[in-house]
Amino acid sequence: VCCCRGCFISYPELERQGYSRQVAMKTPSMLSAPFIIEQSDLLMALPRRAAETMARAARLTIFPLPFPVPPFDVKIYAHQRSGKREATRWLISLLQTLVGESTAS
Repeated sequence: VCCCRGCFISYPELERQGYSRQVAMKTPSMLSAPFIIEQSDLLMALPRRAAETMARAARLTIFPLPFPVPPFDVKIYAHQRSGKREATRWLISLLQTLVGESTAS
């Protein structure tokens, strides 16, 4: 299952190991993915923290990837109008704090 339009960082590693990505289904929202996966034999690769959150909502089994994932940048984009709102600044601050916590552990 593939969510949104983003590209998962490990696809090049899959190709390097001789595998190809086979997307059986695309969903516009990550929120529907756990319920699709729960009712099928499909899988999805995503960060562990997101997988653990999804596993609380659906019966999912979490497996580690069979290869290391190199570090990657996370970018935050906001429209010029909404980027000046207090709620947007709060969300950006929260995300930066969470990223700091995950890199420290």
